[in-house]
Amino acid sequence: MKRFAFVMLALVLGCGGGGSSAAERLVLARILYGPWVTAADVGVYSLGENGAPQSLLGTTTTGTDGTLSLSVPYEGWTLVKVSGGTYEDPATGLDATIPEATPLLGVAFASASPTTYSVTVLTTMLFLLAQESARDPGMPFSLAVGNAALQIEK
Repeated sequence: MKRFAFVMLALVLGCGGGGSSAAERLVLARILYGPWVTAADVGVYSLGENGAPQSLLGTTTTGTDGTLSLSVPYEGWTLVKVSGGTYEDPATGLDATIPEATPLLGVAFASASPTTYSVTVLTTMLFLLAQESARDPGMPFSLAVGNAALQIEK
């Protein structure tokens, strides 16, 4: 029987009160890689115009069931970085970790309306392609993300 490994991170980004332009966003997630990743380090970063990480907005660690929650006061493009933790390697059945040098990455636009998002190997590819494309001074990051998604879809 084949087993598929994936990481899923659901970001629920909702509007907070007080009329602030940078409303509070709540990040809810379950990290899965095999069954799930426990004690994984998760960081959420703001992104610059070229897709480069700027400020660390918040960090957390997944629980024993692979879930996490994190409030992030920010509106704009964000990077979610996942590393460490423990999961069962589907190929060997042994415990393994997501290396710090090669974390899983995801990109999402944090806005006032609720959004659900996943972080997987494909979103890692999407972010890296978008970041490469956004190095062109005439390429807005939002367009670079759309172009990267089209490349992966092919």
